[in-house]
Amino acid sequence: MVITVKLFGNLRDYLPEKKTVCSAEVADGSTVGDVLDRFGVPRDKPRIILVNSHRSRLEHVLEDGDVVAAFQVLPGG
Repeated sequence: MVITVKLFGNLRDYLPEKKTVCSAEVADGSTVGDVLDRFGVPRDKPRIILVNSHRSRLEHVLEDGDVVAAFQVLPGG
């Protein structure tokens, strides 16, 4: 199945060519955590994870066409 991965902030360094968005083919039953592992993103880095614009967890099982977005909270305010 094919999903879209969007990484923001310093997390985009883990995507090819430091893009913000890329597509990935993953096995059926893959979780958000599996996808982050595939790109080498340490599981403790993302502070906010969304699947199809809804708050999610690393254990969420993905479906074909899902969009995974991960954000790292930046210091400041």
